Amino acid sequence: MEKILEATLFMRWVLMLVVLLSARVFEVEAAKGNVARAAATSDVQAADGKDDERDEGRGSVYSFGIIPALAFDSDLGLKYGAVVNIFDHGMDKKAPLYNQHLFVRLTNTTGGSLTAQALLESESLFSSARFLGEVSYIRDKRLDFFGFNGRNAVYQEDFTRQDSESFLFPGYYTKERSLLRLRLDFQHYLTGKHFRMLTGIQHNRVLIDPIGGGNEPAGEAAGKAPDAGASLFHQYITWGILPDAEHRGGVVNMLTFGLVYDTRNDHCYCTDGLWIDAFAVVAPGFMGKHSFSKLIMTYRQHIGFFDERMVLSLRASSQHKLHGTIPYYMLPTFFDSRLSQDGIGGAFNLRGAMRNRIVSDGFAIANVETKIRLTDFYLFRQYFYASVSLFWDMAYVTQPYQINVSSVPDVFRSQHFSNQPQKVHQTVGPGLYIVFNRNNAITINYGFSTNPQDGHGGLYIGSSLLF
Repeated sequence: MEKILEATLFMRWVLMLVVLLSARVFEVEAAKGNVARAAATSDVQAADGKDDERDEGRGSVYSFGIIPALAFDSDLGLKYGAVVNIFDHGMDKKAPLYNQHLFVRLTNTTGGSLTAQALLESESLFSSARFLGEVSYIRDKRLDFFGFNGRNAVYQEDFTRQDSESFLFPGYYTKERSLLRLRLDFQHYLTGKHFRMLTGIQHNRVLIDPIGGGNEPAGEAAGKAPDAGASLFHQYITWGILPDAEHRGGVVNMLTFGLVYDTRNDHCYCTDGLWIDAFAVVAPGFMGKHSFSKLIMTYRQHIGFFDERMVLSLRASSQHKLHGTIPYYMLPTFFDSRLSQDGIGGAFNLRGAMRNRIVSDGFAIANVETKIRLTDFYLFRQYFYASVSLFWDMAYVTQPYQINVSSVPDVFRSQHFSNQPQKVHQTVGPGLYIVFNRNNAITINYGFSTNPQDGHGGLYIGSSLLF
């Protein structure tokens, strides 16, 4: 019944986004018709055939890109599906500028992760604000779970290696999760379109299965030790580390308040400009069972050199709890004013580290990346350019999530928990970016972890740059 409810809610929000976009489509088509009629009248009046300006006015209003998803992600396995970008450039903008952007992603993976997302960004639905509407349904049968607080959660690689005497089963560090996220954000213009006040509301519905999704033991693993047949997540429940009311997930409704400053010259492959966020997400008690707040501050900058053939990109983000108790299933979230992601670890923030390797009340991350544009070319009448990159990603636990391990048996406490001080988690690696029609990207990154406790590296092939 819960899955039927999720599907119904998802379809309702998709329909709402389609209606919002359709309203703009009809509006632009009407304007397009007026331009065409004006051009026809002008043709009668001007027999000299000089219609360069009218040709420009009758140019394409929309552009789109369809990126088939047949890729590999070290965290998720083989990915297949498609990503669709639809851009409304209005009557006077050329790529990469646009008035509206509809992003739709529908992918599945051999690792059991289904993603269905729709994100609408619009500067024309409301004259005084930039609008963002999101519908996301993500079902992950093998979502990584390593515990909390980075270095304090010990990763035992041998538990998942079949050639090891300590092997338990491949899904020991996983659980199953379904996430439905519905979001409406308004970025109100303060002093022009660069400086905006952010207000928004979002609904998060999370379902957790501590047993399913690949957590069943393989072979005779269940007989190796009293708890060997259970995943780490199931053991956390048995040891009383996780609150009883949160085992199966829950519903979290949040409000967003803050400021955004954005001077980027491009939203796909930026070569110049700043993008700075400072906002709070607040789950008030009157909107649900949970009451907490978190402060997010993110600084991004792109600096171009040598006629923008080389670009230095920087991002630093601090995300800290202000008050209350954050449900454990909301902790592995990297909040962003455009689109939040799972983290820390994996394709979107710490490339080369295992997904969700760092989970805490507060953390800081930094990303440094240099891109060098190698070549520009046309293929199938489409404009392409390609860049190579080198990146350095860092993360640090600044605010640990408080847990009680007093009921954990000593033999397991030494295996899974450590009191060592926090250190910076670091990954490095190369990347390749292929951009076509200036608004669509294919990205390939390979990250190397500097510490085996964070993993041995990962390959990520996707359809958007990191920031």
